[in-house]
Order: sequence, then structure tokens, then C-alpha cells
Amino acid sequence: MESAGSKSCLEIWTEENAKLVAELKNISTNTAKLTDILRQNFVYFIKLLEKIQGLEAYGKHFDERGILKLWEMTFRSISDPTFIQTVDQLIYLQCLLWLSRNQLEDVEVVLHMLRERSSSVSDVNIQHDDLWQCIKAGNLLKDSSGSHLLLVQSLSTIGKLMYTCATFLRGFRKVEQGHYLEAIDILQLAAEGLCSKRILAEIYTLIGYSSVQTGKPQTGLQYFQWALQADIQCFPALYHAAMVYRQLEMVEAELEALNHLSVLLESWDQSKDANHIEPQILIQPEQLVRIPSTSQLLTSVNQVYVKHSLARRCLQMRRTEDAAEHYLDLLASFFEGSQKEVFLVADSTVPRIPEMYLEAAVALLQCQRYHDVITICEEISCKMSTLLSEKLTYEIIVNEWLPKDSLERTEIDMVCQSSHSDHLNQSQTHCATKKETLNYILWMATSFLYQAQAFALLGNNKESLTNFSRCINLLLKVQVVGPTDSGEPNNQIDTLKENIMEIKYLQKLKSLAFVGKGMQLTERGQDREALQNFHLSLQACSDQRLKINSKSARCTLSPGRNLLGIKFGIKLQWH
Repeated sequence: MESAGSKSCLEIWTEENAKLVAELKNISTNTAKLTDILRQNFVYFIKLLEKIQGLEAYGKHFDERGILKLWEMTFRSISDPTFIQTVDQLIYLQCLLWLSRNQLEDVEVVLHMLRERSSSVSDVNIQHDDLWQCIKAGNLLKDSSGSHLLLVQSLSTIGKLMYTCATFLRGFRKVEQGHYLEAIDILQLAAEGLCSKRILAEIYTLIGYSSVQTGKPQTGLQYFQWALQADIQCFPALYHAAMVYRQLEMVEAELEALNHLSVLLESWDQSKDANHIEPQILIQPEQLVRIPSTSQLLTSVNQVYVKHSLARRCLQMRRTEDAAEHYLDLLASFFEGSQKEVFLVADSTVPRIPEMYLEAAVALLQCQRYHDVITICEEISCKMSTLLSEKLTYEIIVNEWLPKDSLERTEIDMVCQSSHSDHLNQSQTHCATKKETLNYILWMATSFLYQAQAFALLGNNKESLTNFSRCINLLLKVQVVGPTDSGEPNNQIDTLKENIMEIKYLQKLKSLAFVGKGMQLTERGQDREALQNFHLSLQACSDQRLKINSKSARCTLSPGRNLLGIKFGIKLQWH
């Protein structure tokens, strides 16, 4: 430290800290890009802390566990009261950094070290359960008028901030673990701490969600309302309220909440929201609380999901005009910006995009907007045609899709398992590829089916017959093949058809297509050919709800009625 003259490390670090704090306090809250400036200052403080800890010399080779050991060594080796006071202040800064990384356990370890030393010095026994209350009250580490270290915020404010954020995270973890009553008690304590409007709204949202899970939906709705009063842009609260209304079968309230949420999401300016700073609190709770992106409790509500939920609920409630408009609005959003490139990308909260197109076709069919149905279905079939090969057949081999214990394991994803770990990844990839190809076929066939029905309802018998035939020909490419070495292949094929959902949908689609084609042939007076198609329909699907006979075909499935006897277009839930 020759360049520093006679100054000690403590003096150098104190001067650097004072410079950073002075610059930060002189920043106007009206300055453009305030968030970026604060973030840069945050980086400078981190570098200063690393310099004090000696981490610069270690670089990336120094892990988080090593930092804990370093603090433990510091507690044991430092005895100078002035230096101890400075180190204690740095402990709070270190705790804030750990909180911002969700390292709550590390915070508790260091604070327990501080508690033990404070207890030994002051002869005051601080109980384990009282630790966070002591932090909140400022009893563990108090501001000292004799300190020469310039602070951005007082230690008492930092302590209250730590208490709020740590209690929030503890409560959030209890919610994720399903311990809802414990979560409510902890989160109510967090609500009494130093909260920004956003954090208070999120706390109320979690309490409301926990209340619903404990069988108190009305209490949950009250907390969701308080959350929105604290922060009108607390979208998760509005979404969870809509789900409670659905649970209570309050349709009008549910649709109103979803519609309001959709409008708010469209008008939400994320950059403006990110730059919102409360001038009296430079270090804010939301800067320290990091909710994992995998959690759906408080993460940003998916706009596509909200639009889809609103459209689907309108369709389920037979508000077909509203449903059609919401679906068209949803489809239009796929062609804005980067959405053009995610035609087949799946999100865990929404159906696949082709499925949403087909649901839109259902809504438009029920609104008698047949030309729109044809246009939407043509788009699906064109896209799928580029993804499917020109193979004459597509084989589903039973022993690849059906395990020995298939009666207990019915989901297709569970089929893709292997007892040999060396071949597991390869087997899963092979099954996933085949499943996706089958999805393409089902989506394309369904689009042909809806086009055929739309043409039929427009009175275009020729085009209707053509599309019913295209649907049937495509589905007939899929062949379920039994193992050659099995003594009872037919039994295994039947089991596969009963247990694999995609195969069930394929059979129903095939049955409906034969029925539709038979109806159109009947309109042309070709009763013999129509009767053949009706019989093929019976062979394709054993579902009693789809069974008809040639005598009842005219009255049951006349051209003026919908083929959608399953209400929602083959359910369209192909995941």
C-alpha cells in the first residue's frame, strides 16, 4: 500500500465508500434512466465489498461457502472496537446481497454469529425465535453516532428492510411447500414490516392464495382486493381472483376479471414500471426479493394465457360471438413481433398454438362465420403439410408405446421410459418425435374436418366431400402395428387404443369424418355409399355417443347441425 502513504486499509475503504454514497445521494429521483444509475452504483458497492473481503485476489475460484468461512474467521480474529463496528455494518450489506440471491440460509448463519457475539458482550441472551424480531427492532445492531462510515441508509432502516424481505421469503417458501396456515402467519408479519406498494401487494396475494387453499375463498378474494388497492398492476392478484370466481361459478365476475386483466396487460409499460423508484427508499424490497421464474404464484401473468382463458370461457358459456372475437384477437397477437416464430412452441400454461387455432374454428363455426373457419383451417393445414413427410404410412408399434404395466400407466409421456439407462435418452427422444408427428397429423386432420363442415353448412357439397376424404385419407396413414413375436397382438393393440389419449382422438376423428362424408353422400342421393361410411364410422370408434345408424343419420346429423357432438372439437388437449 505504498501509494496510499500512511493511510490504513480501513481509511482507504472508508473514503471510497463515502465517495460512492455522496454520489448516490446527489442523484435526482427525476433523472432519466434512474434504475440504470442505481444498478451501476450497486455494482460499485459490490466491488468495494469484494475488495474489503479480499476476494479480488481469489477471483472466480472463491465460492459462496468460502465467504461464510471468511466471515467466521473475521468474527474470531477482530478485537478492535472501531473495526468491529465497521465490520458489523458490512455484515448487513452482505446480508442484503445474499437476500437478493435468495440465500436466506446464509443470512441466518451470519446473523446467528452476530447474535452470539452480541450476547457474549452484552450478557443478553437472544432466543432463536426472537432473532428476526431483534433485527426488526434494531436491537441486534444499532446505529452509532461515533461511526465515521457514511451510509446510504441507516442501519435501523436496513434492519427493517432485511426483516421484511427475509420474512417474505420464508412465507413464500411455506406456500410453495403447501404449509398454508404457517405461510399466512409469517406473511402477515411481513406485511407489518417496511414494505413498498408492490411487495405489500404480493404479500396480500400470497395470503389470499393460501386462504383459498385452506377452504376460505371469500377471505382470499378480500386479500386479492387489498393487493389491487396497494398496486393496481399486481396482475397475479387479479388472475387468482378470476380463478376463485371460476371455482365459485360466478361467471360474470370471472369474465370481468379476465377481461380487465387482458386490458391491463395490453396497456402495461414494463420499462416505465421498472423505472418507478420511491425516492425515500433507495434500497427497495423488490430489489432484494427474487421470486424463482419456475414459480407461477407471483411471476408475470402470461398475456397469451389470459386471452386464451377469456376466449375459452366465453365459448364454454356459449357466448359464441364474444368467444370468436377474443380468439381472433388472440390469433392476431401471434403475428406481432417475435410471436411469428413460435407457431409450434408450447408453454406450460397454454395449449399448443395449432390447438388454439382449432378452438377458434369451433367458436367461428358456432357463430356461423364459415368463411373465417375455412381461412383459419387452411392456415393450419398448410403449416402442417410442410412438417409432415410424404410417407404413405405412419406406424405406431405397440411395444414401443405400451409398457408391460400399461393398465397402470396410461399417459403417453410415461410410455417413453426404458429400464436400460444407456438407452433412456435415445428412447425418449424417439418416442417424443413420433408423438409430435402424430400431433401434426391430428391437427391437420381436424382442420380438414372443420373445413369440410364449414363447406357443408355453406351448401358446397363437392368441397365438403373433398375435405372429409382428405381427413380420412390422412388418418388412415396411421397404422397401429402389433409385435410380430407376440401371441396376442390384437389384445395389445386394443389396450393401446384404450390407454393412449392421442389414439383415442384419432379414432374419434376418423369416426366423425366417416359420418360427415356419409351425410354428404346422402345429400347427393348416394345412399349405398353413405351406408358404407356410416358402418366404417362404427368400426372406427366404439364410443356410444358417436354411434348412429343409417335410419337415424338424416335426422341426427342433418347438414344444418354441428358435427361437434363432443362440444369442444375433440377436446383439443393434445399435450
